Amino acid sequence: MSGDGIVLSIRSLGFEKVAEIESAAKTQAEQAIEAASHKQHDSAEQYISLHVEQAKRDALRNEHSAAIANGRLLAEVKAEFLDRVAHKAQERLMELRDSPEYPALLCGLALDALENLGADASVHVDPRDVDVMAQCLAEGSKRYALISVIGDIETAGGVIAESSDGKISCDNTFEARLARENAMKSKEIWEVLQQ
Repeated sequence: MSGDGIVLSIRSLGFEKVAEIESAAKTQAEQAIEAASHKQHDSAEQYISLHVEQAKRDALRNEHSAAIANGRLLAEVKAEFLDRVAHKAQERLMELRDSPEYPALLCGLALDALENLGADASVHVDPRDVDVMAQCLAEGSKRYALISVIGDIETAGGVIAESSDGKISCDNTFEARLARENAMKSKEIWEVLQQ
């Protein structure tokens, strides 16, 4: 082999080696690019998934907050409605004192309150009702002859009956009866408002 042949042979081997190195480098570069692409794709999917989950949690939190706020608002409206009903009932009770039926109503409330108390009980009324109450008891049975009538409470109407020792008391004023009735009826009204 001549010197030119050897040089050509070495060059040929060099070109082959360069081509081989280039091919390996190209393959490695393609693999790196593909791996980076997958990694970038996976990172993008993770990023999107993370933000979608966060958005879902935020939406659920906002939904719960709105439901709580609506529940509070509904409760406030219902409470306001019940207050208006109670106020309206109070206004109507105040009008009863001026009605012709009031003396009989007052007498009925007193007799109801005195039913389980002794003959020496006392009846507390509004000062405006002392005469009406005294007349009611005088016209009643002899059982009520010893009952004292005391005009020492301020009320829209009704009585507070009390045993002689003060241990037993029955509040049969309009206000007390209204409060008891409101307590019993507010649940029923609340259920109707739920519908």
